[in-house]
Amino acid sequence: MIRILCLCLGLFTSVVAVAQNSFRSRQTGPWNQSATWEEFIAGSWQLTASTPTFASGTITILNGHNVTVSANVTIDETTVQQSGIITVMTGIAVTLNNGNLTDLTSSGLIALEGESFIDGAGTFTMNGTAVLQLGSLNNTGALTSGTALGNVRVSGVR
Repeated sequence: MIRILCLCLGLFTSVVAVAQNSFRSRQTGPWNQSATWEEFIAGSWQLTASTPTFASGTITILNGHNVTVSANVTIDETTVQQSGIITVMTGIAVTLNNGNLTDLTSSGLIALEGESFIDGAGTFTMNGTAVLQLGSLNNTGALTSGTALGNVRVSGVR
């Protein structure tokens, strides 16, 4: 009887593998403050004295959290969940490191304030619920653009 119960419990248990030194937001806050983050160390999520970079495992901005980037940062394997937000302040660059997997995946909001930008050789994927909010200069409503090469492509029906 006990063996059957254990077998049944094993069938209904899912295992999610999390890479060592992965980060997830623990609250709304600045990217460059460790209080914003938890780190996966020795098999559990823990408070950390570090902040995530491209050398970390995965990086996840959880639902309901707004993480603000106010200093240039290079990221890799980063996910913004559906009601998560990453806000990049004006004049700041988020560089996508070209790792093995998608470097930035968003189902939430990516807000590029003023003349901020995403650059680098990495890949960027926006899922069906994602929003890319492009800032304007001095709230005039005029869309500003930098000198970097590239395109913004919008597809689908609005």
